[in-house]
Amino acid sequence: MKHRWLLILFLLLWSTIILAQQGLFESLYILKMTAMVRYPAERSSGDYIIGVVGSSDIAAQLDRSLTGKKVGEQTIKVRLFDEISGLNSCHIIFLPDQYSKKLQRVLDAVRGKPVLIITKGVGMAKEGSHISILSTGEKKFEINKKAAESVGLRLQDDLLRLATIVEGGTQ
Repeated sequence: MKHRWLLILFLLLWSTIILAQQGLFESLYILKMTAMVRYPAERSSGDYIIGVVGSSDIAAQLDRSLTGKKVGEQTIKVRLFDEISGLNSCHIIFLPDQYSKKLQRVLDAVRGKPVLIITKGVGMAKEGSHISILSTGEKKFEINKKAAESVGLRLQDDLLRLATIVEGGTQ
């Protein structure tokens, strides 16, 4: 009985560590991406807003890791969005995999705006996100370059080399 409780405690601790590391990796990826995406001139002043849809845990991790850092002269601020409204003010929207069913609503909410949409999971870039973080494989991202360019974003070659380029779901 005592061994069972130790095993349960170990598994809970291990899963907490894994989840924390995933949030940390996402933070690092997003921070690196901020330097590899060029926005139209009108988006180069004010705060640099990273919006997270639906996941307070991931938003908190991104907030701890990124808030206060700089993208050029802009200061990063992280905001949690429970609703789709208000996303236009973001430079980046991160849609965690458990909220992927909201992708089309996010795309509709920011249609034509220079907002980088980052998702997690295979196939999300084909559905219209600009960058999708992959969990496995040699390439770490899928990028829908045409969808990003269609809203005025320019992705640097260094980022494109890390990715599998896909098409589909352009805005």
